[in-house]
Amino acid sequence: MSSHDPQKTARIRLERCYARTPAGEQLVKRGEGATPRTLKLLSLCDNTRPFSELKEAIDMPSADLELWLADLCNRGLLEPTLPRIAPG
Repeated sequence: MSSHDPQKTARIRLERCYARTPAGEQLVKRGEGATPRTLKLLSLCDNTRPFSELKEAIDMPSADLELWLADLCNRGLLEPTLPRIAPG
């Protein structure tokens, strides 16, 4: 039996952020070369918004958004990061 804790995994997923790679940044700056919704998601991935905020902004089920983000990471447009903690 696996020691995998689904609650811990879900918490990590909801707190994870994504940052554009240089290639993703270029795509956003050009404003073309991808669907408008993909460009919107890429523009939201600025390493400040956790998965839960991205999910709300894009209005899509978690599983679908996870697949989409994974695809953008595999294409070299995004990279997963840890959330930034606000100072103070």
